[in-house]
Amino acid sequence: MPDSTVLRFSVNLEGPLGGSGGADHGTAAVPMENGTVRSVNLNGRWRRNGTTIMLRHVADASNGWMNLDIVEWDMTGKTVTLSGYVLE
Repeated sequence: MPDSTVLRFSVNLEGPLGGSGGADHGTAAVPMENGTVRSVNLNGRWRRNGTTIMLRHVADASNGWMNLDIVEWDMTGKTVTLSGYVLE
């Protein structure tokens, strides 16, 4: 979302404890520079490789935008990298 620099999200990972993957779903809130907030529903899949979790999900925003989001969460380095690709 080009007019925001902040993203707050919560994602639930489904699957067995210590498992290597499964479904994910969640929500996000994106405060915009004009004072509004966009809500986003997230649905996709996750995979674990050692201590890194990779999430791939479709983000369906309240304004009609859809993104393919790829999130890489390094649990030991405590870092999260988000790449978003606009779906048309």
